[in-house]
Amino acid sequence: MQQQLNKNVSLCVIKPHVLKSNILSKVVGDILNGGFEISSMELQNMNKLEVDEIFEVYKGVLNDYVNMREHIISGPSVVLVIEKNENVVDEFRQKCGPHDPEIAKYLRPDTIRAK
Repeated sequence: MQQQLNKNVSLCVIKPHVLKSNILSKVVGDILNGGFEISSMELQNMNKLEVDEIFEVYKGVLNDYVNMREHIISGPSVVLVIEKNENVVDEFRQKCGPHDPEIAKYLRPDTIRAK
């Protein structure tokens, strides 16, 4: 019997500033309280190549892509595999909120990035 891969997953990278601010447990708590499951959690120090591979879709889309990449390689990040239902990617994006935390605070104050 061949094992079917679960395709209802999303990747979450919790950036170094969250670890430095000692709020990792709050972020993980928000994820779990949002009804998501964490099937894998790993502390990683990523290099530019790894960041470029993971965030390739944002190249040319985010004006501050280079700054984001430099921030991620500046220290350890926590990488999570998030599971929920068939809409996990869309639902997790909604839970995270707008990319810019200041905009998130104004538009969607209950999101992870706003907090």
